[in-house]
Amino acid sequence: MGDKFKLQAGLRVESTQAEGYSHTLNKRTPRNYTDFFPSIFLNQKVSDNYTINYSYSRRIFRPPYAMLNPFLLYADPYTFIQGNPDLIPSYTNSFELTQVFKGMYNFTLGYQAASNVITEVPFQDDENQTTTFMNTNLNNSYSYMARLVIPTEVTPWWSINTFGNISYQQFKAELDNFEIDNSRWTVYLQNQHSFSLPHGVKFEMSGTYRGPIYYGVYQIGGQLWADAGIKKSFMDNKLDLAINATDIFRSRRDKLFVDFQNQNTVMDNYQGNQSVRFTVRYRFSRGEKFQSQARGVGNQDELMRTGN
Repeated sequence: MGDKFKLQAGLRVESTQAEGYSHTLNKRTPRNYTDFFPSIFLNQKVSDNYTINYSYSRRIFRPPYAMLNPFLLYADPYTFIQGNPDLIPSYTNSFELTQVFKGMYNFTLGYQAASNVITEVPFQDDENQTTTFMNTNLNNSYSYMARLVIPTEVTPWWSINTFGNISYQQFKAELDNFEIDNSRWTVYLQNQHSFSLPHGVKFEMSGTYRGPIYYGVYQIGGQLWADAGIKKSFMDNKLDLAINATDIFRSRRDKLFVDFQNQNTVMDNYQGNQSVRFTVRYRFSRGEKFQSQARGVGNQDELMRTGN
């Protein structure tokens, strides 16, 4: 398409024939469908310092087999987790426009439309006073976003990378005669500092903030956390020693709120993200080159669903 435009396009076709069977329920769940997944990428070179990338893609998310198993898992006398054999795949259409300035500054605008969104929903049994958590398909989800990446070199030994994302997401569905229409703006901000210190020492620290979000029937509270790491190289850069600290202030807690049917639930838990890791890496001398034959299979996505 000339020096100004570069086009790349593809089309993937998938045909699925499957059947699930539950001995306990004596129920068969057949799945027979054929889908098309196009993708288009267009690069426009406006000038030496300014390019625009346009992209469109259609993706599928298939529920893992654990989500499909109707087995009822006991958590406590009032809480159960159950699979849903009636789940169907979710589809997402994504559009993005990315402007790149001087090969380093990125500004992206994007839109996503998803159908049959798979999300966990707590179903309450008022008579037995129990709650069963089950994944189910919601009708639609829409999101709009703007993303900005700004790398900055303050000095030859100090650089800053700033990432910002603002998005608007909306979930729409009707579930058990209850209308779901959750939408809100949210932000994601990250500021990372890298220092090249004397004697081959490198130090990094970052702070991240994720604002409150909606996901299906859940309202998820905001999070603020900090990470840091230091690395020292020895033996002509063959040996690296590194220490990395994650969630230094133990502030990355999951706070969830549910206002669904007659439920008004608050959940607050910590997933154990805080950690300190010590890493030793040694680079051996390169030996004689040899050729290896890479082997793959065409059903990698299907294998991933098993969780193996």
